[in-house]
Formats: sequence, structure tokens, C-alpha cells
Amino acid sequence: MRKLFFALTIGAFIGTTTAQELPAPSPGCKIESRVGLTDVTLEYSRPSVKGREIFGSLVPYDKVWRFGANKNTMVTFSTDVTIDGKELKAGTYSIFATPNKEEWTIAFNTDTEQWGAGGYTTEKDALSIKVKPEEVKKHETFTLMVGNLSNKGATICMVWDNVKIKIPFKVKTHAIALANIEAAIKEGKDLDVVYYTAARYFHSSKNDDKTAMEYIEKSLKVKENFKCLFLQAQIFEGQGKMKEAIDSAEKAQKLALEEKNEGWASYIKETLDDWRKKK
Repeated sequence: MRKLFFALTIGAFIGTTTAQELPAPSPGCKIESRVGLTDVTLEYSRPSVKGREIFGSLVPYDKVWRFGANKNTMVTFSTDVTIDGKELKAGTYSIFATPNKEEWTIAFNTDTEQWGAGGYTTEKDALSIKVKPEEVKKHETFTLMVGNLSNKGATICMVWDNVKIKIPFKVKTHAIALANIEAAIKEGKDLDVVYYTAARYFHSSKNDDKTAMEYIEKSLKVKENFKCLFLQAQIFEGQGKMKEAIDSAEKAQKLALEEKNEGWASYIKETLDDWRKKK
């Protein structure tokens, strides 16, 4: 009986200890960012300097490095992107780096099950580029981020110790947007909203008020509402047609008041007041 009790006690102890969650030396991190209409996800582990010499020592020069710690750093692009003039297809890739004082090689590799760089082979590289390292103020923990966001692209940045690496990429936002608009029109549902959204895109994102006006007029033919009328007014204003802009805005304000949408009515009134001063 005592032996059985001892066995059960040891079993319970082992079960308890193996279930413990303890802090990792290089904790995991996942960041998600939208660039135009492209979703970018980075998954990686974050080692820290901890008083060590990093580049040229812990991370040797001219040797392939996993670009982080633990399992290799992964990047996922939801659409095709362009890096250094080369196209990288949508998908998930592991990132490998070969550091050097003067120039780094960054490789996007199709092997996403690597743990370290021991099994790395250039044959599985989907794309590789050369980048110049920048010297920066000491940064304790390995950090990746997506910055310099625009509808045309962004930059993946790595900062660790006193080194910064930048990997700019471009996205095909406009081409995707056009395809989305065409598909929505073809589907034929809620066309007033489809045309309105298209008009807003061309007015605000592409500065193409001619195309924006074509779409907003189509939207108003399907259904007249204060949001469409006010966008039409803003497009007129962008074209320098202040009389037409004020006329459309006044109609929009009237409809907003009729629908008891005080917030929009007030906003339109403020805009009208500004425009009348410019007239």
C-alpha cells in the first residue's frame, strides 16, 4: 500500500512539474500589419543582448543565421509583393540572414520547419537580397517591426544591439482595389454602396476626382442619400467647383436633418460654413 502511495505521489509530482509554464529566454512574438490591402504577419522569438557581443561573435559574420532565436522567423504575405525589384509570391517564408560589417544577405526561404540554420540551403530560397546595415543606439532585445506604411508599401525593420536592417517592399494595392471593385459590381449587390466606396477610394487615395465623380453619380442614380451627396460635394470642391459643391452639401445637410442624424448634419454645416467663406 505504501509503495502504491509512493508511486502515485511521484506521478502527481511529475505531472505537476511538467505542466508548469516558465518564462522563455527568448520569448515569442507575433505582429500583424495591413499594408494597403496586403496582410503582413511576422512570427519570431526575441533574444536579448545580456551583456554579450552580438554581431561578429554570438552571431558570426559571413555565416547563415536564423534571424532571431528558436524556430526560424516567419513572414507571411497575403498577396504578392515586390522586394528590391523582385516578385515574391503570396505565402509564408522563413527568413535567414548572413551578416557582414558592410553588407547583409537576407533570404526568404520556402522551408518553414527549420529550427536554426543547420538545414538551410539556397536551393529553397524564393528570393534573396543585399542590404546595408545601419549603426544605431544600443537596443537590448531583438525586435522586428513593419514601418513606413503607405498604400504602396512598407519596410520590415530589424533592430538588435547596435545594428538596424531595413527590408523595403512594395504591394499592388491599386490593382487589387480595381479587381475588388470590378468583382463587387459584377456581383450586383448593394450597388449604391459599391459605387460610393469606389468613389471615396478614388477621391481620397488616388486623387482621381474624374473617376470618383463617375462612381458617385452612379451611386446617386441607384439611391440618393446624404453620405453620397456630401461625397459628391467634396469631389466638386476638389475640382474647384465651389457652387456645385455647396449645392450638393446643402442637399446632403437637408437629408441628414430629415433622417435626424444630428452628427452628420452638424459636420456638413461646419464644412458648408468654411466653403462659403472661400466662395
